[in-house]
Amino acid sequence: MTLADSLARGEPHRDGAGDATQPRLPVTEKDRLTGRTPLPRWIVVSVIAPLVVAVSLGVMAFGVVSLRGLTYLGPTTKAEGNQLDAILRLREGKPLYVDFAHEPFLVTPYPPIMYSVDALITSVLGFDIYQTAVASRAVSLLASVASVIIVFNVTRSMGAGRVAATAAASWALAFPFMDGWAFTIRSDALAIMLSLLGALILLRAPGGVYAAAVLAVLAFFTKQTMVAFPVASVIWLWLEGRRRDASLFVAIWGGLVAGVFVALHIASGGVYELNTVLAHLNPTNGFDAAARAFLQLSGQA
Repeated sequence: MTLADSLARGEPHRDGAGDATQPRLPVTEKDRLTGRTPLPRWIVVSVIAPLVVAVSLGVMAFGVVSLRGLTYLGPTTKAEGNQLDAILRLREGKPLYVDFAHEPFLVTPYPPIMYSVDALITSVLGFDIYQTAVASRAVSLLASVASVIIVFNVTRSMGAGRVAATAAASWALAFPFMDGWAFTIRSDALAIMLSLLGALILLRAPGGVYAAAVLAVLAFFTKQTMVAFPVASVIWLWLEGRRRDASLFVAIWGGLVAGVFVALHIASGGVYELNTVLAHLNPTNGFDAAARAFLQLSGQA
């Protein structure tokens, strides 16, 4: 048996002395066309096994920490008091956004969708303050789990196999930032889920530009920093030659964002952007610090 035959079958090759070389992965048609030789199995296993162990430990840690955090009596990894207060104010029919320069000196830092979802669910169920906190955290946790399922489907839609798609989805849960986002009263998890759902629709449905753009708008009014998906979508559509769809996406997203922003400005008495934009421009904000540094440079030029 020749070396090429042994590699093609994934069997050990015996040289003239009868010694067997290291077994290798079977040669695929792609390998034959490109002239590549598959790596020995021990190299593949030695690289993949530590990653599998690390991701598995991360997923298990996420499960334990998130389930414990759901029913924790105080704030979890992030300050949740003002978020919970905003949900309760909305349930009582009070303004969601107020001028924080005056009493009660409260900032509502996110757009209204997360607060509205949590307020609606907990109001219908008649929950008290503690139950409202637990339910609001549960909404974030369910959105995180849904995001993992969507990541699996997105990677499958892009041609990945089941193992690779499972690895990508599992890695999402093991990501360190999930410890602060996935089970707290924050808008991040829900906004990410909406963005990923839009990406999945855009990949799978040829006419899904309308739905994807609307989901991108919903994500933006869940967390005001959710612009990565619409930007990436427009670039991808343009490079794919779907320039009409790219222009349509821009028109839908831009028109709805502008219209809803103006409506929220009017409904809040002009304090919506004070809470969701200007309140984030503080001395510890990285973007604000960078802007000040560039302004200083321009003054010295």
